[in-house]
Amino acid sequence: SNGWMSVGMRKYKPNGNHNNSGFSMLVGSDGSVFFLDSTEAKTTDKVQIRNFEIGKWYDFKIVANGKNIDVYVNGVKITSFTDKYFNEGYISFTSGMTEFSVDNLKITSHN
Repeated sequence: SNGWMSVGMRKYKPNGNHNNSGFSMLVGSDGSVFFLDSTEAKTTDKVQIRNFEIGKWYDFKIVANGKNIDVYVNGVKITSFTDKYFNEGYISFTSGMTEFSVDNLKITSHN
């Protein structure tokens, strides 16, 4: 369907919906990946996960270093984002019209 899941990053408001602060990386049910910048209320261009299949496990790695965010899928860098507004904040997971699972979650600090 037209479902999606997202990882909200650097959120300065820990409650409310996924659009209320920071930005989110979204993955569509078609394998598209893009960022939603809630400060400027706009999205980045979409990139496509190669040979995407619904129901298949994918390893995502998100590296947030300073203002730069890099996203890797199955070890391959697929997109980047420059965050002009936030350097820290909460992390969230959300979805719309879909189910998703998270396994082996690891969050580390580079401080």
